[in-house]
Amino acid sequence: MDPNEQKPYPVIGGINPSSLLVWSPDSKWLAFIGEYGIFKTQGLWLYSVDEDKIFFVDGGDFDEIAWSPNGKTIAATLCDPNNTEVLCEEYEIWEYDVISIYK
Repeated sequence: MDPNEQKPYPVIGGINPSSLLVWSPDSKWLAFIGEYGIFKTQGLWLYSVDEDKIFFVDGGDFDEIAWSPNGKTIAATLCDPNNTEVLCEEYEIWEYDVISIYK
């Protein structure tokens, strides 16, 4: 949102379906789950406020996201890739180093 005009504006479009938007502790990153990009890749994504750029973290059927208190890592629950059911029955917890994603 522009602080002077007090009007919101879109920064990310074309996410389908988007779910679970989670801000980093320093509010410089927005983690989200959904299909994005040219190939509509389903997975975990990061939006950098400073760079106004989106980074692909990992593909798969993610369910939850949590930031570490220092904002350097994110943890996410990922459905077992061998799951053949419509609803996921088993999840794994994965951890990602945010710094390594955008370098």
